Amino acid sequence: MTFLKKLAKWLTYGVATVILLVFVIAILVEFDNEKAELPVVTNPETVSAAPVQKVEDAPPVYTVIEEKNSSFGSRSRISLNIELPEALTDRNKIRAMMAAAVARHRKDWPDAISVRLWRSYESDGTALNRIVYAPDGCGWAGYNCSHPLWTDLLRGTLPIDLADWGRPTEEEKQAGKELICRQDLQCWGERHIVDATVTCEVLIERMAKYDYEWTNGFLERKLQRWRWEDRAVGTIAYTGNRVKFQNGFGAWQHMTYWCFYDPGSETARVHLLSGR
Repeated sequence: MTFLKKLAKWLTYGVATVILLVFVIAILVEFDNEKAELPVVTNPETVSAAPVQKVEDAPPVYTVIEEKNSSFGSRSRISLNIELPEALTDRNKIRAMMAAAVARHRKDWPDAISVRLWRSYESDGTALNRIVYAPDGCGWAGYNCSHPLWTDLLRGTLPIDLADWGRPTEEEKQAGKELICRQDLQCWGERHIVDATVTCEVLIERMAKYDYEWTNGFLERKLQRWRWEDRAVGTIAYTGNRVKFQNGFGAWQHMTYWCFYDPGSETARVHLLSGR
């Protein structure tokens, strides 16, 4: 019995020892794995972040000294003369001309812009450079519309990375169409004639003391013509004569009406005249 008790005691110690060894080995393996995952830096002072890409400075400041309307036929064209008094690299001279062209183009979206660069427009009779900007690809002349965005560079070569600079985005094109329409009486009047008719019709009907009757045909407009009331503001004066008012004796009188419509506030005021 004594032998068996000693054997059981030693077996218990042995099992405990084995468990302890397994636990220690597991800890050592885990520690070794963590060391393997850590980056090895032989010299911490030489480790640096990736270089930041340099953003090119804004185009040089220029001065517009003359602007001419050089439109021909249906092609709207603007000629600009600009000055750059300080000495600049050829690249920056080109960038200044390009910046002037794009800035002027976004004002009212002509078809083409020609920019000439001068060191001093009054004292020096020779232009330093020239470039033409035509977003529609039709160049200065307006035909053979397969030209690049920028053409007719007088001196030097257009840098490849600037060849597409200034191309209008879809949002800019849409804004440009709106701006062009805003400057054109026919387009602006057509754009707002439906809203103006709805607003003005109610006001005209309210001015009838007794009864009224519209005399326009099914496809005929109540507002037939229009002109600017205030072009700067964008208000339009619509006119027509397709309504009759009844007086207190039951007789009918044709009326001419002017409706002054403001697209910005969507409001109007009406003025009536007797007769057509």
